[in-house]
Amino acid sequence: MVTRSTLVPFFEPNWGSVIRIGFWCLLFLWLFGKAVPPLPERIPLQSATASALVPMLTIFDDHRTVRDDYRPDSKKLHIAWISDSSGVVSPQDVKLSQMSASDYDLIPSHVAADLQKRHALRDFDMPLYLRLGSRPLDNLVFALRALQDKPDLIVMNVNPVWTFGHYQIMNQSTSLNLAPSVWATMPSLWYMIPLFCSPAENLWALVGRHVDILREALPFKDYLEQKYEASLKALGVYAGPAPLVLGVPLLGIKFWIVENILHGDASGVLDKTGKLNAMLYDVQLIRRSAPGDDRSFATIAFHDLLDALKASGVPVLIYAHPVSDFFYDNPDTNTKIKAMQDFLAQTNDRLKGSRIRIISSIPEPVRKSIAFRKNDGYHAAIDPTKFDDYLADQIWLMLRDSGKLSPPEAKKP
Repeated sequence: MVTRSTLVPFFEPNWGSVIRIGFWCLLFLWLFGKAVPPLPERIPLQSATASALVPMLTIFDDHRTVRDDYRPDSKKLHIAWISDSSGVVSPQDVKLSQMSASDYDLIPSHVAADLQKRHALRDFDMPLYLRLGSRPLDNLVFALRALQDKPDLIVMNVNPVWTFGHYQIMNQSTSLNLAPSVWATMPSLWYMIPLFCSPAENLWALVGRHVDILREALPFKDYLEQKYEASLKALGVYAGPAPLVLGVPLLGIKFWIVENILHGDASGVLDKTGKLNAMLYDVQLIRRSAPGDDRSFATIAFHDLLDALKASGVPVLIYAHPVSDFFYDNPDTNTKIKAMQDFLAQTNDRLKGSRIRIISSIPEPVRKSIAFRKNDGYHAAIDPTKFDDYLADQIWLMLRDSGKLSPPEAKKP
């Protein structure tokens, strides 16, 4: 008679069976992935870009983070731009929470057009790593990813609200699947991998991104839903493609600021009429920033970023994004902004001899020319022409001084 005791030795799990099951799972997933047809990318901000711009980041639910279909053209200059929402121009008459992709305009898009018109720069592309809600660690990830394509120049902005803040140094929905693979290229960053990335994110970096059906899971899901749209709608299980989410949920951030920074007293983010004011949220964060404080992890991440960029030998232009008079009129934020500018100026002095240039503050006539959204933080409301022109000029100078331009392009038009 067969009893449970006689069956256990034959069916008791062991490491050999776990490895065998994992092997067969990966094999079948790999074979299934080979049957997946070429899939179109779904890229936010595609409609808001100039012809030279290439938006590189996929939608939030896409585990890849960065699109797969872009390959730099060796015959063109390659200018990579890393930015957060500071690079977005948005109209005053549309609420940020209600904006669609067609409502957004981009500073990098205008700068690309200026490079073509003001400086007769023709053969270049501008891969754009712009994600709303990017934080210091996200920008470190995107910069390291951009370096993999061996750009001729990297452009980055410093955000006065988030870059040196103690709070939310990463946005988990943006980059951490990509983080382990890019941090692994620099031994000095290895400590970040177990510190910030979950086991699932590390597993994705090791296995998922190499298996087609896992890497392209979201595009494949969209492909199947579109192919069988009629049947799915008839069954009542499909309402159309997911929207291209551009922003990040703000409710949690605002709740966290009120509860943790203001200890439950929301009066610090209310204007004189008693309404919530987004600029006052930024005030709370800027007041608690710590530029130059080596104990702050945001500052540590900034130094790690500079070390990685310096080691690459790639020319880099970093600029402090300008803010409106509102923040200069507030004594607390004015002090912090000037402290940030001083720290950036000192850092730029220490980097002399490298290929990194930091613009610690935008000239006042340029800053004054920018119209900012009222009661909505530092987002520019209309086309900031002088700012676009200024950035285009600085990029052209960096390309010229680093020897990246041909003789006709290096002459001032």
